[in-house]
Amino acid sequence: MNNMEKIKLDIHEDVIAALRKIRASQNGEVELLIPEGSVLFENILNLKLLKKEGDELNKPISFSTTDEAGNNLLDLLEGGNSPASSDFVSREVSLDAIMGDSSDKQKGGKKFAVPSISLGFLKNLKIPKLSLKGRTSLIIVLLLVLGLLGFGGYQLMWRVPKAELSVTVDSQPLIKSVEIQVKPNVTNNVADRILAGFIAETVVSDSKTTETTGEKLVGEKAEGKIEIANYKVGAEAEFDDGEEVYFEDDDDMIYFLKDDVTVPGATEEIQPDLTKIVTPGKASVGVIAADIGKDFNLDEDENLKFDDFSSDDYTAEVQEDIDGGSSDIVSVVSQGDLDLLSEELFAEIQEQGNLALGGTLSKEQILINGSVVGALAIEEFSAELDEEVEELTLTQTINFQGLSYREEDLDAILVDLLEGFIPSGFELSDEEKDTNVEILGNTDATVLNLSQADLQVTIKAFVIPEIDEKQLLEDLVGVSISEAEKILGKVRNVDNYEIKLDPNIPFLRRIPGNVDNITLKVKRN
Repeated sequence: MNNMEKIKLDIHEDVIAALRKIRASQNGEVELLIPEGSVLFENILNLKLLKKEGDELNKPISFSTTDEAGNNLLDLLEGGNSPASSDFVSREVSLDAIMGDSSDKQKGGKKFAVPSISLGFLKNLKIPKLSLKGRTSLIIVLLLVLGLLGFGGYQLMWRVPKAELSVTVDSQPLIKSVEIQVKPNVTNNVADRILAGFIAETVVSDSKTTETTGEKLVGEKAEGKIEIANYKVGAEAEFDDGEEVYFEDDDDMIYFLKDDVTVPGATEEIQPDLTKIVTPGKASVGVIAADIGKDFNLDEDENLKFDDFSSDDYTAEVQEDIDGGSSDIVSVVSQGDLDLLSEELFAEIQEQGNLALGGTLSKEQILINGSVVGALAIEEFSAELDEEVEELTLTQTINFQGLSYREEDLDAILVDLLEGFIPSGFELSDEEKDTNVEILGNTDATVLNLSQADLQVTIKAFVIPEIDEKQLLEDLVGVSISEAEKILGKVRNVDNYEIKLDPNIPFLRRIPGNVDNITLKVKRN
């Protein structure tokens, strides 16, 4: 059994120095004595790397330190609560590369599989055909070839290589609920929690037809001619237009004289036997029934009486049939038809208001339900009150207005409001941010109308440690993979990272020198 060798490290000795000492050790077991404040405790990945190298060299490694933070990292390392050692493989960097040893013969070294690289971008280059006449032509061709090779090298080393870096950090949930007022004709005010609103407007027209429910009796009045008899001897009688007469068998059947008429007085003759014979004076005049209907039709010779005079003095008889009376019930427009149709159509168009206003908004604008109001602008009926029609059509035009806001303005206010709740050294993550907006309605405590709408906004987000991505990219430009590992390993609050190169060529395993070809993604854990 081999003895354990204790290797004491200096505070500034990094993972590279430690690896070299481990490899130089002749014992089967190694105990690393790490001083307090050692650079190895900047990232747990340093300890994992040492542990993994010991396993590959068949040299069990233990750690000893008085550093409190270091002991916490060692507990995580032993407890398996941090990223597994298999994560090192995904970084595509061998320990030999970190140590700067490219030999395949060294113990524990790994061989690189050399991938193929496509130089397809050279296919489209057209090389002109030159006539090789003399030394000058040969020089020109050589210069051209060198130029093409230089251009290809430039493409290969500057434009083609790309790197994708993924950094995983711990995150913390952040949930806040705030009340925000939306008002038109104002600017966003974070301090007062006021969100700029916009009045959306549109016009909607529609028509509706219904059957009329009113009824009306229509028809013709009976007309004819009567003969009036005057029994007053020697006294003519004058009757005015409109004088009433009625049927002697039914005093409800009233007729009116159509013209003025003068009836001569009666004549008297004394017979030989001294009896008197009175002959009444007579005159004809036209009459018309007081109402419509066939019930007012009378045949010739029917007797009539005057309403204002005694039948002993004056009588009347149908001289020519009183006929032509008729009646029928027809549908007409009632006031109820007008009112009901107006209410129903207005309600139907109101339901279209939200949809119509929504069509006038941009994708970024959101209409606040409940703020929409409609005002009747035009109302046109196809028929008037009591008009004889079976159907009634109404056309209405309604002006709609509604309060809206822009989603990006709301997001901007929420971000500013959340600044005060973000812990120091953290920033708001753009991943999995969820915003829920609830319209509070019109109550004693809240407002919902065209001039103001109170919203309850709840945002669920995550905060992540701040990382200076610009500076990190500047530090990584053009460095070797081993150096990139060291740089990423020293970034605080980083749980894990991954480096992907395209193309992945062993002798070109460096971060591109062109920062535009480097993609850095910060993911939350």
